[in-house]
Amino acid sequence: MNLNPRVLERLIAFGDGLEGFAESYAVDGLEMAHGMIEGVHDLSGRFVPGIGVEGDRALWIIALDLTWLLWLDDRIDTSAASARHIDWKPLLHVDEQASTSAEGLSFIRMRAHMAREAATSAAFTRWQDTAVDLFHAYRENWLLSAGERTWGYAEYLQNGEISIALPHFITAVSLACNYGLESRTDAVYTRIIRNLALATRLQNDVASAEKERSIGDRANAVLLVERFMTQDQAREFVQAERSSYERALLKDLERLPAHDLLVKLANVILATMDVFYQDPRERYMVASPLRAHT
Repeated sequence: MNLNPRVLERLIAFGDGLEGFAESYAVDGLEMAHGMIEGVHDLSGRFVPGIGVEGDRALWIIALDLTWLLWLDDRIDTSAASARHIDWKPLLHVDEQASTSAEGLSFIRMRAHMAREAATSAAFTRWQDTAVDLFHAYRENWLLSAGERTWGYAEYLQNGEISIALPHFITAVSLACNYGLESRTDAVYTRIIRNLALATRLQNDVASAEKERSIGDRANAVLLVERFMTQDQAREFVQAERSSYERALLKDLERLPAHDLLVKLANVILATMDVFYQDPRERYMVASPLRAHT
């Protein structure tokens, strides 16, 4: 895939000065954004159309949100192993403007970017509110990994449908393209977002299980259910659960008119995530002793 060089340059500039930021976050975020907009070939080779907006603006906004969250998620996930403090206050309270931490400064900068780009105050408010919801879910996962939460599988999934960032990401796409999805509250819409989020959550957990095991991160469905079954059985169970949520999602999508934006968006997200997780990515690999010291 040919990445837009202008947008890639802006993403790298955004990460300049953020501790632990690497160009790979910008590349991965932009690659996913291209897929969402232009479409992708799924694992069977079938082309799945994207949302089809033109120009750099929407690509930049969508890729920025993804790049930022990839960096922040990794920063939080590795904080326990590295004994690094996470400054939660500016992430959980939008009136906090005095932060000097990397995570706090990043959220301040993101809010400024999104406030400028949003066509309506409602679109920005929804983006901001879902970001705060996401950070609460991130913190719950962080507490689980730190041994300060004891969850079963159901409790993990309840938090996981938010912590995967899909509900927040939908608001970023809506803001970027002025879709007005913040006004949709019907039961079918809510169920589609939930099932899409859970299918993606479990897909991520299967892909990242070994890396998270290696760094002591307990916030992973595969690792949670390994308390009751073997590693292979746990992986098979989570994969089956993921498939059940995807089937429920597709059933609901069939009830919507083919021209409904949510049909196209959900289908291209599924296809993009399949392709993204199929390719080996360093952020999901177990660090070797050599890589750990480079």
